[in-house]
Amino acid sequence: KTELRDLLRKRVEFMAQKQEYDTADGELIYESSERGGFYKCIRVLWCACCEPYHKVTTKYVRVHRWDGCSQITDSMAMEAISDIGREQTCCCCMASCCCGCCINDFGDIILYGNDETTDNGQLLLKNVAHSDKVMDTMTRHLQEIHKDFRKNGKALGQKLNQIKHQR
Repeated sequence: KTELRDLLRKRVEFMAQKQEYDTADGELIYESSERGGFYKCIRVLWCACCEPYHKVTTKYVRVHRWDGCSQITDSMAMEAISDIGREQTCCCCMASCCCGCCINDFGDIILYGNDETTDNGQLLLKNVAHSDKVMDTMTRHLQEIHKDFRKNGKALGQKLNQIKHQR
């Protein structure tokens, strides 16, 4: 019994520790700590202490989320992301208007990519503060990353058309 208690106590202590993440690989675009101090205080009203923690850099997107008593980390490289979407519930929209001091444009950001480690090629970032600004920044960055895709696709199409007409 004592060993089991010690093991459980160590696990609880580990889960309570703030996780440190590497910042040397890419510029920071968004981190969940941007939700604001007042939000952190009131989130206990709806058990938001178990909300996912997001970190978005110019190199990757990482999500730490809770599944029961286990913490799961999902990540996706920026190169693997092909599209981005944003959803905002009516409640979050109204809260942003009525209580802008603590809830700043909260919304969910959905990343679409060709990463098999995520469900259906989608990675969901829930309750992103300043979601419109974050989405704009990520969209511009993804456009920069994938700018050669159209050029390469057009060149490939032209080559296929030439081969077709040579026959």
